[in-house]
Amino acid sequence: MKDHATVLKSRIDRVLWGKTVANVLDGDCNERSFVLRSLTICETVLIENLYDCEMKRALSLGMQTEEALKEIYERDKIWTSNDDIYLKGLENKIGILADKIENEYAFMKSRRKKAEREIKKTRVELEDKRDLKRELLALSAENWADEIKRRHMVFLATQNLDLSPASTQSQNVSQYWPTVDTFMRERDFVLIFNLAMAYYKQNILETAEVREMARSSMWRYRWNMAKNGADLFGKSIAEWSDSQNTLLYWSQYYDFIFDSPDRPNDNVIEDDIECDKWYDAQLKKMKTERVDASKPQRPKKVGPKKFHQEQFVMVEKGDMETVNEVQGMNSELVRAQLQEEQRYIKDKGGRVKEWELRKQRYIRKDM
Repeated sequence: MKDHATVLKSRIDRVLWGKTVANVLDGDCNERSFVLRSLTICETVLIENLYDCEMKRALSLGMQTEEALKEIYERDKIWTSNDDIYLKGLENKIGILADKIENEYAFMKSRRKKAEREIKKTRVELEDKRDLKRELLALSAENWADEIKRRHMVFLATQNLDLSPASTQSQNVSQYWPTVDTFMRERDFVLIFNLAMAYYKQNILETAEVREMARSSMWRYRWNMAKNGADLFGKSIAEWSDSQNTLLYWSQYYDFIFDSPDRPNDNVIEDDIECDKWYDAQLKKMKTERVDASKPQRPKKVGPKKFHQEQFVMVEKGDMETVNEVQGMNSELVRAQLQEEQRYIKDKGGRVKEWELRKQRYIRKDM
C-alpha cells in the first residue's frame, strides 16, 4: 500500500499532467486501460449547455422533473419523506457504530465484533434503499439530461493508452472514439459507465484534497518558482482543467497565509476549518484598518496641565452636531475657557482682536 506522501505526489503529478490512467472493466468483464483527459473550461461550458438543451427536450417530450416525481411518489406512498429520514438514520447509525468501534469498544473484543456485524448489515440495507431511490428518480428529466452530459464527457475525455516512446515524448495521444458517430455506435454501455465513474473519481478532486496539495511543500516549491499557470501547465488559461484552476486558487489563498506577519501555527494551517476562521478574522481586521485609515484623524483630548498648541477643525456652518462633537474633544477646563472667551467677545460687540483675547486669557490665569 502506498504511503500518504506517495499518494500526494501522484495526485499533484496528475493535476500537472491534466490526465489520469484508468483501469476499468468492459461489458465482458475484461480489464482495459485508458487515458482520461480532464476537460477544459471551454468543453465544460459546452457540456453544461448540452445539459440545458437536453433538459428542455426531455420536458417537451413530457418527462417529469425530479421534484414532480417526488410529489407523485409521496402522494402514492412509493417513496415518502419518511423514507428519506430513515435513509439518513441508517447513515447516522453507521457513523455512530464506527465511532464506538474506534473509541468506546477499542478494548472490548466481543462488542467490537458485534458492532462490525451490525455495520455490515446496515450498509447492505442502506445500499438497497439508495438503489431503490436512484431507480425511481432515474425516470426524471434531470437524469436523462445528466446521462447525455455524462456520455459526452466520456467521449471527449477518453484516449488510447499508448506507452510507445514516440507517443509519450510527443504527448500526442489519440482519442479512443475518433468521431461522434463512432461513439454513438458504441454498444458497450458498461464500459462507458465505468469510464464515467473513473473520471469522477480520478479527475475531479475534493476541495480538501486540493487544499492539502496547495499547502504541501511538494507543490509550493514548484508554485513559488513558476507563479504562472502557463509555466506550470504548459497551456493557456482557457485550456486549464477545473482541478488546475482550483489548485491555483488555493495556492494564492495559502500565499496570503504563509506570507502574513501574523502567520498561524502549522496545526491551524493544516485544519481547513480553523484556517478559514483565521483567514476570515484577518480579512475583517484588514477591512477595519482600511476604514480607520480613511477617516480624518481627530485631535486627541489634552488635559489641563499639558502645554499644547491649538488645533483647528473646520466644520460646516450651522452643523451644531459636529461642533458639539469637536468641542467634546477638549478637556473641561479648555471648554470653560472657550465659553469665557465667547462671553468676552459678546460683551465687546462681537468683534475683538486676537491679541486682546489672548491677553484676557493670561489675565484670568494670573487671577
